[in-house]
Amino acid sequence: MTRRQTRIPCKNTRRPIALRGGMRYHSFVTLDQIQEVPMRRILSILLILALLPVSALAADDPKALPAVGDVVEGFKVVDSRDFPLIGGTAVLFEHERTGALLMYLANEDTDRAFDLTFRTQPIDNTGLPHVFEHSTLDGSEKYPSKALFFNLSSQTYNTFMNAMTLPTMTTYPVASLSEAQLLKYADYYTDSCLNPVIMDDESIFREEAWRYRLPDMDGELTIEGTVYSEMLGAITLERAANINLMGTAFPGSVAANDHGGLPEDIPSMTFESLCAYHDLYYHPSNLIAYLYGDFEDYAAFLRLLDRAFEPFERRDFTFEDAGYTPLTESVEAEYGFPVEAGSDTANASAVHYAYVCPGLNRDREAERTVNLLMNLFSSSASRLMQNLEKALPKATFSVGFDMTGPEDLVLFVAENVDREDAALFKQTVDESIAQTLEEGFPQDIVDGITASIELSTALLMENSGVGVNMIESVAYEYVNSGDPYCYMDYVEGLDTIDELNAQGAYREAIAAWLAPDQITALAVTYPVPGLKEENDAALRERLAQVKADMTEEELQAIIDRSNATEAEPDDAAKYISELQAVTVESLPEEVREYALSDETGEDGVRRLNVEAAVDGIGRTDVWLDGAGFTEEELLWLHLFTSVLGEMDTDAHTRDELDALVERYFYDTVLRMSILGRDETCHVCLRLGWIAREEDLEAGYDLMYELLYGTDLTDVERLKELVGEERASLKSSFKSMPYSIGLYRGLARYDRGSLISDHYNYLDYYEFLGEAERMLEEEPERVVEKLEHIQASLNNRANAVTAYAGTKEGIALNRTLADAFLAKLGEAPVEAVELDLPVPADSEGIIIDSNAQYNGHVIDLESCGFEEYDAALNVVTTAVYDAYLIPQLRDRYGAYGVLHAATEDSLYLLSYRDPNVAETFAVYEGLGDFMRGLEMDQDTLDGYILSAYVGYAMPTGVLSGALDAIVDALTEEDPDSTLENMRALKALKVEDLGRYADMYDALVENGYKVTVGGASVINENGELYDAVLDPLGAKDAGPAVMEDVQDDDPSATAVHFAVGSGFMLPLSDTEFGVHEPATVGDLAGALYCMTGGDPEDQDNALQALQGYGLFPQDLTVGDPLTDEAADGLLSDFSQAVGLSYERDHELTGEPLTRGELAGVIMVFVEMLDTDE
Repeated sequence: MTRRQTRIPCKNTRRPIALRGGMRYHSFVTLDQIQEVPMRRILSILLILALLPVSALAADDPKALPAVGDVVEGFKVVDSRDFPLIGGTAVLFEHERTGALLMYLANEDTDRAFDLTFRTQPIDNTGLPHVFEHSTLDGSEKYPSKALFFNLSSQTYNTFMNAMTLPTMTTYPVASLSEAQLLKYADYYTDSCLNPVIMDDESIFREEAWRYRLPDMDGELTIEGTVYSEMLGAITLERAANINLMGTAFPGSVAANDHGGLPEDIPSMTFESLCAYHDLYYHPSNLIAYLYGDFEDYAAFLRLLDRAFEPFERRDFTFEDAGYTPLTESVEAEYGFPVEAGSDTANASAVHYAYVCPGLNRDREAERTVNLLMNLFSSSASRLMQNLEKALPKATFSVGFDMTGPEDLVLFVAENVDREDAALFKQTVDESIAQTLEEGFPQDIVDGITASIELSTALLMENSGVGVNMIESVAYEYVNSGDPYCYMDYVEGLDTIDELNAQGAYREAIAAWLAPDQITALAVTYPVPGLKEENDAALRERLAQVKADMTEEELQAIIDRSNATEAEPDDAAKYISELQAVTVESLPEEVREYALSDETGEDGVRRLNVEAAVDGIGRTDVWLDGAGFTEEELLWLHLFTSVLGEMDTDAHTRDELDALVERYFYDTVLRMSILGRDETCHVCLRLGWIAREEDLEAGYDLMYELLYGTDLTDVERLKELVGEERASLKSSFKSMPYSIGLYRGLARYDRGSLISDHYNYLDYYEFLGEAERMLEEEPERVVEKLEHIQASLNNRANAVTAYAGTKEGIALNRTLADAFLAKLGEAPVEAVELDLPVPADSEGIIIDSNAQYNGHVIDLESCGFEEYDAALNVVTTAVYDAYLIPQLRDRYGAYGVLHAATEDSLYLLSYRDPNVAETFAVYEGLGDFMRGLEMDQDTLDGYILSAYVGYAMPTGVLSGALDAIVDALTEEDPDSTLENMRALKALKVEDLGRYADMYDALVENGYKVTVGGASVINENGELYDAVLDPLGAKDAGPAVMEDVQDDDPSATAVHFAVGSGFMLPLSDTEFGVHEPATVGDLAGALYCMTGGDPEDQDNALQALQGYGLFPQDLTVGDPLTDEAADGLLSDFSQAVGLSYERDHELTGEPLTRGELAGVIMVFVEMLDTDE
């Protein structure tokens, strides 16, 4: 069953990433459709008679909308207007006593949503708004349970529960398919926001914000905490670049602070400052509430809020920014960002360039015009984007409109660039704006954007989760503009893009707000290798001093908290029972059925069609057979797909193609995919897009031109595109590091995942590096390879076509698809038996990260399952809620954990985790936890409710039709959804015991992985059979050292020396454990300790000889005796001011490399002790 994220039409307002209360994956999703489902879930329980009468209209029909001036449960209707985007009406209420606002977005969507949004500011960098967002839902006066939020998330009938922090607001959305359930959530949310337990419970502060950790008196004092750990992983160079720009543009402003908190500043937060933050902002007068969807009795929610607001009186809120000093001239600044020594810094910088627009936010019409202008600038067909791509071909660009500061910003961003590229980027932006001012926007660009917006608007309700996404957009615009209908005005303005362009309004806006004399701010953020280690060392030193200054009693209190294994008593069960409004017995067993036509003609083409009435819009797809490609050719195929649309064709330049693609393709798919199951699976090239029926023919013509008319002989352009592709893949490794480990784990057990991992991840990254080399040394071979792929794809054998749309659209598509395939050749496809290496049993994967991602993956067959078991949805949810969250998040400070089952596999991954060993120790207890689990049926039913909602979620007509097609292609049983629903409802407590062995298998036999920073991976090197560096795409760990056996006395030392970078293996397969050690080996190790490269032994020896630490007559190849090594280490230690004591008797015998590794390990441990 597929769940899709909501697409809101072409909104280019720059909205910073919201910091959510947590994250997890629901276990009902398939691998190809894994969706992030936030962890935070919420509830309520209050139905009370109102003190004020309901209006006559609402009393007669509780579903009917009131008129302006009506008073409903203490709320007066102050405005109402149609909202065509959601097919409904937006009604604005104001609470008469407190001034709180409520907007009811009324339509026919049964995935109803409720939200409370407060305007908040990051008054410093300690993360106060973020920590309070986490803390708010840790219990309230009515529901005093810290565990309740996650329990409700996993044990009630919700489609979304979370809370998010943005720079100017904190928002608390929740959604459910049940109106009665949503009302109970609303009570819990409201009481939590207005009367949170944290105001009297400092332990919540320690859990959510930060706390010291100390295992024992001799241990190292460290810091942990949910938000602290989250931000360690969240502070990337790209995020820091955003904050740096705000500080450059708005010196002294609160807008320059990070709303999530900086790890170095979070420990400055106190419990008192957090409580004061609540008093400052959490009041009904500073609140706007939202209702979304189809309600039988919306007034019940107003009644609930009116009663909750009784203790409050109206209060004036002003948001001052006293420290802000407006710029008087344009400024430029550079900022270093800490990364580990040895990090690849090429194309790793970010440049943010902004036009500051004083006064624009006080002219709403002009502001809306500039905001709409961003749609045109951000189009890939715009002069701006085309000029930027030519100037900086390896970079990625974005354009945005930021309303969160004291003045509006028009922002241009370049990522994957070098520090020195800033001037060229700024110059290109300025020149492109000037060119646009002079020439305007061509009509074909405007037509393309207009067509895309029309489709996006028409298909909005096809998505799931519309209410939550819509509320966040509407609230964000209101908070930053002061106008509750700002978002609606923007959406209505999308219909006028063409008209405004014809009137010259955009050129007028450019002249007024983007003129050459406009004040600008430019911020360059660049990586500084080694600075991370320096910062880490400084933190360790500071914490060591903190520890030294503590009394023994203070230290013991920290030790006791750190080692506490029993959670504090928390009676969440009774509150869950009160807040559940849906029972398992009442769950609907309804699945929309689609009439699927699935035929294979005499021509061998398989044709699938599903009728879906969506007003002349349809989805078309074509799959071309790729089973004949070899392992190497699959990599070239991926590269081929990445350059399509980015190079000239035989009919159009790439600049012209940008406009055509935007005009005729919507929600385009042009990528490799896997069809079939198990050993029959094979690669296909999938071509698909959504279009109006009148545009289908033009779309097919354009797709044919891209595939078979692209000119692949432009070597210089290929160099640019390959570099851009490699930089983009590198960025994805850093932004979604857990995905590397997850897919490598799945690749061990599933052939389709193994193939997909090959052409998408590490092998592909390594291939792109080789392609770059070939383009420099033998470019004709690259062109030849790509043209071979292009020619091989010109084959309709075994093709598959599909269409979801109207009956007329199906007939039209049949004609057009047949004509498209008729232009192709036809030749038998001989399937290639792919021979791909399987990942090691356990791997450490190095990335630039301040946090880790630790996990296990296994196939269900290895756990004893012959087929998929729907109960796994419930089991993984229960384990997540009852064991993983209390242990990993509450006890050890990890931000979250991902735990789910796909159709074939089971996976478990911690998220933004400060630990490694502690996490795997928690995993080892899973089997015993399941064996000792004591759960009643009521609690189990709660988990069933949470899991069931994934199957019950409604889908749009077109989306559901497409799902039916995909299910047929993947050989999914069309009755599986209904069968899974019934299996969940039939699950009993006594069934749970059989899953304990599954967790034993997961931990003992499953793939084991840590994705994290180099220092942490190397410190834990003994846990892994292989250590990989994705940016180098090579195995750098002990798994390749076949001459190092686990029972070898030197094994631990060798793994340490290699993992720490002090010594290198002699070859890809051997360390040379019994080979003679040389002077060069020791020189390289000591050189590495000073920041040098251990592989460069000649320079290492010269440097040490230059300092007088090694005799001048030594050479790198000289054999090394234990006496010589002892003397050299002693001299080195004395020179750097450290003590050295020998721990063994000297024999004068030559050392082996294995023995030298042991000497180095002891030496390093001695240095650590001396420090």
